[in-house]
This record gives sequence, C-alpha cells and structure tokens, in this order.
Amino acid sequence: MAEFYSKNDIKRRIIKWAGKCADVKAKNVGESFTDMSPACLGLAPKDSELERVLAVLNPVKSSYRVFNEIHITATDTFLTVGCGHFTYDNVTSLFLEMPDDAWLEFRTYVAELLLASPNYLEQFSQDYVVKKFLGSKNPSELKKADVLAASLEFFFGRDLLKKQSVDAAKKAPELTTRYQHIKGESWTIVGKEKNYLNLWADTVLLLAIINPNTQKPPQQYDVYTDYSDDRAKIGCTKFVNTVQDTQSSPVCVRLFPGHENSNGDCGFWFYNVLYKALLIKSVANWQHQLWIREFYNEAKQYCRTLGADDVSILAGLIAWKSNGLTKTVASKISYKNVPAGDVVRWRNLGNMYYLRAAEDVLVNQKQDPKFKKQELFNECLRTHKQLFTGLVIWTTYNMYKGGRMRNRQRAMWCFFSDHFGPGPFKTEDLKKVALDVTEEAVTLIITLKSGAVHKFTIISK
Repeated sequence: MAEFYSKNDIKRRIIKWAGKCADVKAKNVGESFTDMSPACLGLAPKDSELERVLAVLNPVKSSYRVFNEIHITATDTFLTVGCGHFTYDNVTSLFLEMPDDAWLEFRTYVAELLLASPNYLEQFSQDYVVKKFLGSKNPSELKKADVLAASLEFFFGRDLLKKQSVDAAKKAPELTTRYQHIKGESWTIVGKEKNYLNLWADTVLLLAIINPNTQKPPQQYDVYTDYSDDRAKIGCTKFVNTVQDTQSSPVCVRLFPGHENSNGDCGFWFYNVLYKALLIKSVANWQHQLWIREFYNEAKQYCRTLGADDVSILAGLIAWKSNGLTKTVASKISYKNVPAGDVVRWRNLGNMYYLRAAEDVLVNQKQDPKFKKQELFNECLRTHKQLFTGLVIWTTYNMYKGGRMRNRQRAMWCFFSDHFGPGPFKTEDLKKVALDVTEEAVTLIITLKSGAVHKFTIISK
C-alpha cells in the first residue's frame, strides 16, 4: 500500500523572504504556507545550499512549489505540475521516467480514486485520449481493473516503454499523434511548443469552450472570454477564433486552478485525482530527484564553468531555466560611461545562461589607454566576482521580464543584503537598472516604477 506525505511529516518551515528554513515546533505543524514542499519535508540537508535555494524559490504562499501543484494561469499558460513546476519536456520526464515502483503505486492509486467516483470515471471515459484507447469497446469496460490500468498506461504514454526506451518513447510519433489538437469549426489552439500532456490540456480546455457537454464540466468550470488582465481568474490559455477574427483572445477555464485558487476540489478528474496521487512518497521523492537533476545539478555545472558558485548565482541560473528560455538573451542592463555591448555578454549553452569569464568581458578595450575607468572595473571583477555575477544574473532576468519582479526574485535580494543592506523590492517592480562605472566607484543604480532611485556601491576607492 502506498505511503503519503502529510502534515505530520513537516519538519521545517520557510522563513518568508529570507531564503532560509527553521525547525517547526509542535504548535507550528501544518501552519507553513508551503507545507508539501521538499524544503518543509526535510528532503534537503538542514541549512544546506540546496535547502536555501528551495526556500528562496518558494518565499511566499503564491509561489506554491509543492508536490501536488497543478495549474494553468494567465501568466503560465502551459500545464504545470509538481514541486519543480514541471512543464514542457519535464512533464514528459516526470511520467515517462518515473521509476517503475513509483509508477505502479501512482497508477494503482489513480485507478482506485477513479473507481471510487462515478463522476470522475465518467469524465475519464469521455476524455478524447481515453476514447482513442477504448476504440469500439464500451466505456463500462473501464470498471475492470486490467482495462483501467491499461488505459492509464496509454493516457500517460507508459505503454510505449514496453517496446522502446524512454528516450525513444519521448520522440515517438504515436505519442504526439495521440494528443494532437482537435480543431473545432471555429476555434483552433494557438500553436506553441508543447509536450504531449500540454497538447492534451489545451485540447481539453478547447473542448470545454466549444462543446461543454463533451467534457461534461460542472458549473464551477467558469469560462471567461474577457478577463482584462485580471490574473485572479485562473486556468487561462490563448485561443484564436478563426471564423470571426484572427486576434488572440484570452479564454479561461477553471480546470487546472492550482493551490492558490483551489482546496483540491475543482470537480475535474485530472486535477482532483493527481492533487492526491502526487503526494505518494515514492512519486514525490521522484519529483524532487528530477528537479535536482534538471535544474539544480545543471546550474551547479554552469557555476563551475563561471568559476563562481555563490548561492545567488545558483538560484539565479535556476530561475532562468525555470522560465523555459531557450534563446541567447542580451543584457538589458544599461551602462553609464561604458561602451554599450562591451561589458556583459551572454552565451547560450545547452538551455542555460552564464556570464562570460571576467577576462573576456571588456572586449577590445584592454589596449586602450584612454579607458582609465577600466582599472577599477577590472578590480571589481577580480575582488567581487561572486557578487557582480550574481547581480548581473538577477538584474538581467528582472529586466527581461519587463521589470516585473516575481516573488522569488524579490526574495533573492537576501543573498545581496549582507553587502548592500535590505532591498526596496518587496512590493514595487523595476523600471530601469544601470551600472555606473567611474574612476571612483562601480555602482548599481536601480529605478523603481514609482520613480524612486536606489544606489548600491559594489566597489569604491
């Protein structure tokens, strides 16, 4: 029988905005806003670098990097699952690479929940992927344990592993075909790069809009065709009405609401069932291992490339990859008194970003005797390389997002506070970031959306 993580397993609590954890006392158990996260359950060594990174990525309630998070939102329009906010190819890895023992516990429990709820089983039987599996069989066949187990193998693509490797299964044409978009008479999904479960989720949302009876959604599956930047309305993805116009219009359906907007019961089988099944200990432990492999270990590797391994750099690189960016991003920091484009350069390396080594930063200026300010800047790179690299990664990410600061980015200032003191970023977004290089000092200048200007001296004579 499967074992589950529960509030009784909570050992640590995340200190808000601090990038640290503390032990919980008996009276605190169950009060942490991130109860079912790896940091709170003690899956990282106490006070370790790993625990600090987990804490800073999950600083406040709305971050919800917990094991049973499932959402699609106005700002995160792909199906997102688990403690690592897995999406894109990582969702594929989550289920296709799940160890066999964990998968068996997961599949068995999901089947139990489906059989225990006639409503969920009915929804499952009407799912278009499950219908492909059933073919000419009567949906009532799903009440048989072996048929239901096989249907779940098919739904999550695990049946392909009987004939081919995991890597081959991820690229198998039949996996993608199984989840291809269904185009209605007047609606089609805006094309984006998605994996098989992303394709499925978008199609389910589309079907709920063009033909609500297909998925038989309860009344709480509110459909919004105009949310006017109201991010409180969850479950958003973009569709195009190909008959009436060619303009993208946001459409929201409450199928994947996430922790922030749900108590675990939105009436939809996938959300309600996985909300419980993702807390199976073997499944949750696999999520944690997958996150370490895909995010933490990769970031550590690039820290070694940089020759700079401060926790601020590590967390910043993980934030970059968590954003799913795949293109080289030019720095959006402006530089006073320094030729544009010659100070910070970014290079794309295997879906990760890193700062060039210090000796490569000031290109074509080493022989220029007129550039006297270079001496202090080079000293900054030599003596404050960890701090400077962490700041560039942090500021560049924030400006790439148009100045909008995510909570994890606000919390990351804790890594710089020993040098600069508390930051003014708890509520305001950024308007502009500049690096002022003079013969007297190297200063980071941050202008907030309110117009307030804050100066942080990195090094001075």
